[in-house]
Amino acid sequence: MGPINSENDNSDTEKLSLRQPLETIIMEGGFDRDVSETGSFFIADVEATYLGKLLSALPMPALLVDQWFTIIFANEASASSSSDAERLRGKDVRTLFLDASHGAKIGEIFQNVFSRKKLAIVETLLRLPNKKMWCRLHARRLRLGYERLLLILAEDLTLEKRQINLRSRHQKELKQAHDQLEKRVQERTAELMDLTKRLQQEISDRAQAESELELSARMIESSTEAILLIDVDGVILRANEAVAAITGYPKSRLIGQSMEFFQWGRRYSDLSQKIRQAMVESGEWRGEVWDRRMDGNIYPALLSISAIRNDKWETTHYVCIFSDISKIKQTQKHLQRLAHYDSLTGLPNRALFQDRLSQALVLAQRHDKMVTLMLLDLDRFKNINDTMGHGFGDKVLIAVAERLKNNLRTSDTAARLGGDEFVLLLPSMSSTHGAITVAQNILNDFTKPLTIEGREVFLSASVGVSTYPNDCDTPEKLLRNVDMALHYAKERGKNHFRFYSHEMNELAVRRQRLEHILRMSMSRDLFLLYYQPMLDISTGRIAGIEALLRWRHPVHGVMSAANLIPVAEETGLIVEIGDWVLRKVCDQVKKWNDLGFRGLRTAINVSARQLKQRGSAEAMVKILEQSFTDPRLVEFELTESVIMEDTEETIDVFQKLRNHGIRLSIDDFGTGYS
Repeated sequence: MGPINSENDNSDTEKLSLRQPLETIIMEGGFDRDVSETGSFFIADVEATYLGKLLSALPMPALLVDQWFTIIFANEASASSSSDAERLRGKDVRTLFLDASHGAKIGEIFQNVFSRKKLAIVETLLRLPNKKMWCRLHARRLRLGYERLLLILAEDLTLEKRQINLRSRHQKELKQAHDQLEKRVQERTAELMDLTKRLQQEISDRAQAESELELSARMIESSTEAILLIDVDGVILRANEAVAAITGYPKSRLIGQSMEFFQWGRRYSDLSQKIRQAMVESGEWRGEVWDRRMDGNIYPALLSISAIRNDKWETTHYVCIFSDISKIKQTQKHLQRLAHYDSLTGLPNRALFQDRLSQALVLAQRHDKMVTLMLLDLDRFKNINDTMGHGFGDKVLIAVAERLKNNLRTSDTAARLGGDEFVLLLPSMSSTHGAITVAQNILNDFTKPLTIEGREVFLSASVGVSTYPNDCDTPEKLLRNVDMALHYAKERGKNHFRFYSHEMNELAVRRQRLEHILRMSMSRDLFLLYYQPMLDISTGRIAGIEALLRWRHPVHGVMSAANLIPVAEETGLIVEIGDWVLRKVCDQVKKWNDLGFRGLRTAINVSARQLKQRGSAEAMVKILEQSFTDPRLVEFELTESVIMEDTEETIDVFQKLRNHGIRLSIDDFGTGYS
């Protein structure tokens, strides 16, 4: 191991006088000085110096240690003889400590003394030749010649430790005696306290038992549930006030009566037997029963009967608890109705209707009967909501529901699917003639005005009809078929009924294919416009141009888009197509103006679905403004059917277009179609 610190710091040290007293040398740090005036000294001459003599005369162990922790001097007090002290020289001072790890820690402290010139005091167990001792080490750095050494003085703490141990033992013995005395006092006191506590507990238990009995009696009396105490023979011993409140019988009349006074088991012959059997097997029974009040009214009750047993597990009594659950039953019934009936009209909702439809088909199959399904939709009901408000519209729906029920048999079902759509289920029909009669009667009934809030309301309806087993054999197919029939009834001009036919399904498939073609054509830009001139017969000149929509068929080339327009109107794509046509026309008008063909008015066919779209007029005007097209050069052609439908809304749209200078005209007037 290298030296603790080999640095040379002669610059700030003073010379040491060995004649100073030992206490002054240790406490004031006088060792941090040269030993001689000449500055030369040999470690072997320590004993001959005043310091060596002084250390040898000390009654406590004294050691001098060099920078490598090697003992270079040990006085006789460090051992039992001078020869033992001589054997200490040359040893590592850290080996004198019993614990190696502790010795290393002491070594670190000594190293700090070498480095910082501070006095260190440490209490430890020191192992010297022929003895071990507790001591307090005083360590201080000093300089002998050119060598820096560590002076270690060991103050013997053996007597002090012995006195401390003796004092500790005496204190421990005194504490044990005190504890024993205190324990005997506590034991005697505990015996008295235990007797007192048992007496108090006995008094308290008796008072608590009486209090609990009183509390239990009050609890039973204040309970809203009826409680009866019955003996093993079935005789009523006690009853609370709730029994009288629920049944109407005073307690005085019930006490002493047999349990058979209550009529829980009389409505069901086997109920009493089940209760008795449960009492024998498990000692308890719980369930719903029906009982009769004193006034004769029947009410539902939730009944619970339990056996009371003693320590020998013998039944001594029965406790019977029951409550009136009339309100719960009413709530359940109300929730059941909300789950299966329309909250506005009171008619069965979709869930209940589908359940009845499934049952009707099962019965029809079993008894070889026909089931007729009718789907009814009010024509132009949206106008009523928009003009009169939804509250007024709700009253109209309620009146319609009443009319429908008046046209049906008790075995028939009228249900509301949602909005203004109703469905009629007619089971056990003998032929389609009966269904035709019902459908015609319903339409005839709708010709009569309804009086709502003092106003007459005229309605019409479209009806789709499908039958089992003629059309299909499952509820899902029957609903799908009747929906197709309703669609075709509306296409006939409303206020009609239409029976489903297999051709409708083929048309529906074809319509679905056309819708796919339509969407594909929009995404692939397969539409184009042809422009047809309109001549003035009197002059032979071109008076205007009409834009005609065409479709580039992948196989057959350019074709009329007439077959796609109805599908576009149904799907709503007509709005997107109409906007596309208007933009293309505006671009073409601009090109014609640039070529010098000014003042030519271009006519565009406008669909009814476009005009019904909210904000349609504003959208058309915006397209004209974005393309910088003069509105006077554009003319919108409308069919007469557009003008006749939703008159008020249509007039409003017309007025907005006219206000922006757009001209309107009727196309194919008198034909009823475009």
